[in-house]
Order: sequence, then C-alpha cells, then structure tokens
Amino acid sequence: ITYNTDDILKPPKKKLVVHKKFCNEIAIIHFFPGITSDYVSNILQNQRLKAVILKTFGAGNAPKIDWLAKEVKNAVKEGKIVFNVSQCERGEITQGKYETSKWLKDAGVIAGKDITTEAAITKLMYLMAGGYSNTKVKKLLMSNLRGEMSP
Repeated sequence: ITYNTDDILKPPKKKLVVHKKFCNEIAIIHFFPGITSDYVSNILQNQRLKAVILKTFGAGNAPKIDWLAKEVKNAVKEGKIVFNVSQCERGEITQGKYETSKWLKDAGVIAGKDITTEAAITKLMYLMAGGYSNTKVKKLLMSNLRGEMSP
C-alpha cells in the first residue's frame, strides 16, 4: 500500500475547543421533481430563518423556473445565507458549469463544493452563532475549516 501523505488530513495542533452555542434558525430545501412554489416560499420567506441549505441535483443544478429564481434572489437580498449542496453522495457543486446552476451563482448562492449535508448544517449552525457578518460567514463557508470539504 502506498500512502499519499500530502492528502491525509493532519491532526490539528490547537487544543480541542467544544462549542456549545449554535444557531438553529436554518432550514433545508431538498429539491425533487414537481417541487412547488408554496413549498419553497414557505421556507425562504420565513422571517425567523437566517440561512437555508439547498440540496440540489448533481453538480448543483436546480430547475430554472422564474418563481424559484425570484424566491432565491429575494432571500439573498433580504440577508439570508443560501448554501448549495449536492444530493449526490460524492457530488461536488460547480455552480455555473451548467445553465441550471448559473442562475444560482448569479443570485448569490454560495457553492458548497463537496461538503456533505450534515457538515453543511453543522458548519452553518456554528458560523451563524459566531457573531460574524454575512460577508465573513460566506467567506468561511467557502473555506475548509476542519476537513469538512476538499481544500
């Protein structure tokens, strides 16, 4: 067996800090054929939510429908963090590669690269409770903090 040691995640040098403060004002929209505007708008227009994860098809694709684009753009404009993750087990978000993901990129949706849904929600819960600005949260979402996504 040959190990590529450069690709193996190294243990952190800092002491473990257990965080106990998390934001639970986050929702997930799991896309499926026939998803309705009522379903999406009830989540995206919820004023208590600070962030929404979009579980999209393949490389980050969602139906290019006028009502959907409007809802997503409005959510981002209102200051919600919208984070795109793939439904695929080993999927990777490449927003803009296809027309059905370009509109998400243009709307200000953050591409989650190869992060899992579980890691995405935990990362958002942690960051949203940290008192960071939305700009800083977006930057940190695109960064590998603890091995949750490929560098």
